[in-house]
Amino acid sequence: MRIFRTAPWWCAALHVVAGIGAVTLLRGGSEAVPDVRERVAYMARYPERWRTGWILWMLAALTLLAFYAWWGDRIGNLWPVAIAAVGLACDWSGESIFIACVPRPDSRLYRTAALLTGGAGNGLYTIAAIALTRATHNLPWRPLAWCAWIAGIGLTVATILGNDGGVMITSALLMLTFIPWVVIAGRKMS
Repeated sequence: MRIFRTAPWWCAALHVVAGIGAVTLLRGGSEAVPDVRERVAYMARYPERWRTGWILWMLAALTLLAFYAWWGDRIGNLWPVAIAAVGLACDWSGESIFIACVPRPDSRLYRTAALLTGGAGNGLYTIAAIALTRATHNLPWRPLAWCAWIAGIGLTVATILGNDGGVMITSALLMLTFIPWVVIAGRKMS
């Protein structure tokens, strides 16, 4: 199918768009703002920005699953895609909470949503990526891929520990390594 042939390009593009959305739409309510009162005020003032930012991440996650399916098909190993699909279910569950409820950053509901998306979802995506990486003998730019997966592990751990600074740093590192690697993989593995 054509969509799977172009999966790397859609994945890279949507992650760039979602990353821009994180900086422009989500930042005021995110861990980037240390004062919870300021975060709550931003989310109350701009709920449509908050929701739009999370919808962009949901779309990016869908393209990630398509990219993993494309990758798994290339190497004849699709079982990691099932792990990523469970990650997508967790990720979308957390993001749906962020969209539907716009929970206060100091609430249990916010923490649950963060654990679903940044902990379980990202963690399962990372496990799937590591499995695909280990199964790919001629993986282009393998060290860059491993940098992305290490950042993914860091993001999962930082989320579980509730370390806001760690979430910000590892999220940035993950996107800065993952997006270029997807483009390289798309070119070299096509």
